[in-house]
Amino acid sequence: MEEFTKLTFFIALTAILANGLFADAYSDMAKYKAGDSIAWFYTTLAEANKNPCATEKALLNVIQNNKISDEAFARSCELLKPIATCKSIDVLKEHLSSEFRAPWVCEVFRAIPSCKVDCALIEFIKNNDNKQSACAISTLALRNQKDTPIAWS
Repeated sequence: MEEFTKLTFFIALTAILANGLFADAYSDMAKYKAGDSIAWFYTTLAEANKNPCATEKALLNVIQNNKISDEAFARSCELLKPIATCKSIDVLKEHLSSEFRAPWVCEVFRAIPSCKVDCALIEFIKNNDNKQSACAISTLALRNQKDTPIAWS
Protein backbone atom coordinates (compact mmCIF):
# COMPACT_ATOMS: atom_id res chain seq x y z
CA MET A 1 0.00 0.00 0.00
CA GLU A 2 2.88 2.35 0.81
CA GLU A 3 4.29 1.89 -2.71
CA PHE A 4 0.88 2.78 -4.20
CA THR A 5 0.84 6.00 -2.14
CA LYS A 6 4.35 6.91 -3.32
CA LEU A 7 3.41 6.23 -6.93
CA THR A 8 0.24 8.31 -6.62
CA PHE A 9 2.21 11.16 -5.07
CA PHE A 10 4.84 10.96 -7.82
CA ILE A 11 2.19 11.05 -10.57
CA ALA A 12 0.43 14.02 -8.98
CA LEU A 13 3.71 15.90 -8.55
CA THR A 14 4.70 15.21 -12.15
CA ALA A 15 1.35 16.50 -13.42
CA ILE A 16 1.67 19.70 -11.39
CA LEU A 17 5.22 20.31 -12.61
CA ALA A 18 4.29 19.56 -16.23
CA ASN A 19 1.43 22.06 -16.11
CA GLY A 20 3.83 24.63 -14.70
CA LEU A 21 6.28 24.00 -17.54
CA PHE A 22 3.64 24.55 -20.18
CA ALA A 23 2.35 27.67 -18.44
CA ASP A 24 5.93 28.98 -18.38
CA ALA A 25 6.31 28.14 -22.08
CA TYR A 26 3.34 30.33 -22.94
CA SER A 27 4.57 33.20 -20.78
CA ASP A 28 8.02 32.80 -22.39
CA MET A 29 6.31 33.00 -25.77
CA ALA A 30 4.55 36.21 -24.77
CA LYS A 31 7.91 37.77 -23.76
CA TYR A 32 10.00 36.32 -26.60
CA LYS A 33 12.34 38.58 -28.55
CA ALA A 34 14.53 37.50 -31.47
CA GLY A 35 17.74 35.91 -30.23
CA ASP A 36 16.29 34.74 -26.91
CA SER A 37 15.99 31.08 -26.01
CA ILE A 38 13.38 29.31 -28.11
CA ALA A 39 12.87 26.49 -25.60
CA TRP A 40 9.24 27.59 -25.23
CA PHE A 41 8.67 26.64 -28.87
CA TYR A 42 9.86 23.06 -28.43
CA THR A 43 7.99 22.65 -25.16
CA THR A 44 4.80 23.89 -26.83
CA LEU A 45 5.44 21.70 -29.88
CA ALA A 46 5.60 18.63 -27.62
CA GLU A 47 2.35 19.72 -25.96
CA ALA A 48 0.72 20.27 -29.38
CA ASN A 49 1.51 16.69 -30.33
CA LYS A 50 -0.13 15.41 -27.14
CA ASN A 51 -3.08 17.78 -26.84
CA PRO A 52 -3.70 19.87 -29.98
CA CYS A 53 -7.03 21.38 -28.85
CA ALA A 54 -5.66 22.71 -25.57
CA THR A 55 -2.51 23.96 -27.28
CA GLU A 56 -4.48 25.81 -29.94
CA LYS A 57 -6.63 27.43 -27.26
CA ALA A 58 -3.58 28.47 -25.22
CA LEU A 59 -1.70 29.84 -28.25
CA LEU A 60 -4.71 31.85 -29.37
CA ASN A 61 -5.12 33.19 -25.85
CA VAL A 62 -1.52 34.42 -25.80
CA ILE A 63 -1.82 35.95 -29.29
CA GLN A 64 -5.08 37.68 -28.46
CA ASN A 65 -4.24 38.94 -24.97
CA ASN A 66 -0.56 39.90 -25.28
CA LYS A 67 1.47 42.18 -27.48
CA ILE A 68 3.86 39.54 -28.79
CA SER A 69 6.84 40.11 -31.06
CA ASP A 70 6.67 39.31 -34.75
CA GLU A 71 9.14 36.48 -34.19
CA ALA A 72 6.95 34.92 -31.50
CA PHE A 73 3.94 35.34 -33.78
CA ALA A 74 5.74 33.54 -36.62
CA ARG A 75 6.75 30.64 -34.37
CA SER A 76 3.23 30.40 -32.94
CA CYS A 77 1.82 30.19 -36.48
CA GLU A 78 4.25 27.34 -37.17
CA LEU A 79 2.77 25.58 -34.16
CA LEU A 80 -0.81 26.39 -35.18
CA LYS A 81 -0.60 25.33 -38.82
CA PRO A 82 -1.03 21.56 -38.24
CA ILE A 83 -3.54 21.94 -35.37
CA ALA A 84 -5.59 25.02 -36.28
CA THR A 85 -9.37 24.82 -36.41
CA CYS A 86 -12.09 27.38 -37.06
CA LYS A 87 -11.35 28.78 -33.59
CA SER A 88 -8.14 30.29 -34.98
CA ILE A 89 -9.81 32.31 -37.72
CA ASP A 90 -11.20 35.22 -35.70
CA VAL A 91 -8.01 35.69 -33.70
CA LEU A 92 -5.65 35.47 -36.66
CA LYS A 93 -7.65 37.48 -39.22
CA GLU A 94 -6.93 40.61 -37.16
CA HIS A 95 -3.26 40.21 -38.17
CA LEU A 96 -3.85 40.12 -41.93
CA SER A 97 -3.19 43.85 -42.14
CA SER A 98 0.38 43.46 -40.86
CA GLU A 99 2.95 43.20 -43.66
CA PHE A 100 5.07 40.77 -41.61
CA ARG A 101 2.27 38.70 -40.10
CA ALA A 102 -0.07 38.34 -43.11
CA PRO A 103 1.96 35.58 -44.81
CA TRP A 104 2.09 33.60 -41.55
CA VAL A 105 -1.67 33.96 -41.07
CA CYS A 106 -2.26 32.89 -44.66
CA GLU A 107 -0.14 29.77 -44.14
CA VAL A 108 -2.31 28.79 -41.17
CA PHE A 109 -5.48 29.64 -43.10
CA ARG A 110 -4.43 27.36 -45.98
CA ALA A 111 -4.42 24.44 -43.53
CA ILE A 112 -7.91 25.03 -42.10
CA PRO A 113 -10.58 23.16 -44.06
CA SER A 114 -13.46 25.59 -43.60
CA CYS A 115 -15.40 28.01 -45.76
CA LYS A 116 -15.16 30.46 -42.82
CA VAL A 117 -11.55 31.02 -43.89
CA ASP A 118 -12.67 31.95 -47.40
CA CYS A 119 -15.20 34.39 -45.95
CA ALA A 120 -12.55 36.01 -43.73
CA LEU A 121 -10.15 36.36 -46.66
CA ILE A 122 -12.82 37.77 -48.98
CA GLU A 123 -13.90 40.27 -46.33
CA PHE A 124 -10.28 41.37 -45.87
CA ILE A 125 -9.74 41.72 -49.62
CA LYS A 126 -12.89 43.83 -50.03
CA ASN A 127 -11.85 46.22 -47.27
CA ASN A 128 -8.15 46.57 -48.14
CA ASP A 129 -6.06 47.44 -51.15
CA ASN A 130 -2.47 46.78 -50.21
CA LYS A 131 0.31 44.17 -50.32
CA GLN A 132 -1.42 42.02 -47.76
CA SER A 133 -4.47 41.84 -50.05
CA ALA A 134 -2.29 40.15 -52.65
CA CYS A 135 -1.27 37.60 -50.03
CA ALA A 136 -4.93 37.02 -49.12
CA ILE A 137 -5.90 36.69 -52.81
CA SER A 138 -3.19 34.11 -53.49
CA THR A 139 -4.18 32.16 -50.38
CA LEU A 140 -7.80 32.19 -51.46
CA ALA A 141 -6.80 30.98 -54.93
CA LEU A 142 -4.64 28.18 -53.49
CA ARG A 143 -7.43 27.11 -51.15
CA ASN A 144 -9.86 26.82 -54.05
CA GLN A 145 -7.48 25.21 -56.50
CA LYS A 146 -8.67 21.85 -57.74
CA ASP A 147 -6.40 18.85 -58.14
CA THR A 148 -6.54 19.09 -61.92
CA PRO A 149 -3.35 19.86 -63.81
CA ILE A 150 -3.08 23.21 -65.55
CA ALA A 151 -2.70 23.00 -69.31
CA TRP A 152 0.00 25.31 -70.56
CA SER A 153 -0.37 26.66 -74.08
